[in-house]
Formats: sequence, C-alpha cells, structure tokens
Amino acid sequence: MSSQSPPGNDRTDPAPTLPRRFDRVLEALAHHDRRVVVIALVEANPQNGESVPVEWADLTREMTPQELIATSHTHLPKLEDFGFVTWDRDAHVVHAGPEFDDVRAVVELLTANADELPDGWL
Repeated sequence: MSSQSPPGNDRTDPAPTLPRRFDRVLEALAHHDRRVVVIALVEANPQNGESVPVEWADLTREMTPQELIATSHTHLPKLEDFGFVTWDRDAHVVHAGPEFDDVRAVVELLTANADELPDGWL
C-alpha cells in the first residue's frame, strides 16, 4: 500500500479538478480548530482583494495547550498545503492564501445559514 496521498489531496497536484477542490474545502472544514482559523480569516477579510492578517494570539486565545500544539503542527500546515492560508511563523500572523476564495464561499454559505445548523457546528 502506498503512503502517498491520492491526486488532488495536496498542493502538489498542479490542477485539481473541481470535485477535488471541493474535497479540499470539506477536509479543511472537517476539524473545529481549522474552522476557527478559516472563519476568523473570512471575518477579517472582506472580498475586496486585500488580505488582512489574523494574529496568532487572537486565533489561539481560547485554545487548550493540546489544541495549540495540534493547530501549529497539524491544522495550519494542512490549511497552508491546500493554499487556503499563508502562515508567517516569524511575524505570528496568518493570511488568506491563494486558494482562500474556495473555502470562503462555503464558510459564508454556512455562516449565512447558521440558524439552520445544529448548535456548535461553526
């Protein structure tokens, strides 16, 4: 069995198909800590094309030590691999990445309909 990811599951796939792009969005939003990052970026970044960074301290303020470790070692790297964020570790900020609009569309749809979702989903 190969340890490589299927095509389209990371940024090494140069031209993911539309279904693969949607799979990436769903995978990115599948974990609460990744949703926290993406929702914070959606809220900070109006659709005017200007990327406003979100401070690392603001993202992690309410996280437990275990969540902080998982976010820095697993969740942010995954979001960065998908192109949804760029993470400047030296400046301690996260920016919307080149593929951010893919995930933004789904988050905006979910937040616009939050009252239809079960409590705690977002």
